[in-house]
Amino acid sequence: MLTEVQRAYVDWKAIGGIVTDDDGVREMKVDELARIMGVTRSAFYKAKEAIPNFWDLVAQRRKEFGSQSRLARFHQVWYLRAIKMDNWQVSEAWARNFDPDYKEPRQKIEHELGDGMADALNLARERSHQIGNIQEGEIVDARPTDN
Repeated sequence: MLTEVQRAYVDWKAIGGIVTDDDGVREMKVDELARIMGVTRSAFYKAKEAIPNFWDLVAQRRKEFGSQSRLARFHQVWYLRAIKMDNWQVSEAWARNFDPDYKEPRQKIEHELGDGMADALNLARERSHQIGNIQEGEIVDARPTDN
């Protein structure tokens, strides 16, 4: 059976000192935790020494916290960033993971080429400015063969 101080310190270690409150997400220092608990900082170190399987308890609590409110908060923040659309990688990652109808953005572009590779690259650059970035491209030799 753990004391209140031991439980608080195990929980604090499990969350890495990161707390969510009305001001958002922030780091809580061990001194602040000690002040809230009404103990000295050294009380936590003594509590830790009195628990032989301290790190096993921390790992267990981390799993419990991770599978509950922290994971929900992570998804909430990720979703809010995704819908802001200010970072396409975040938006695409969210859609890729949570939209069952998501399809990778691909666009096939066919070009009529001039005499060589330089013409092909210039044409591709020109069109990419018109339609945005090209995700995938393929150069096909369309010249007739002597078969």
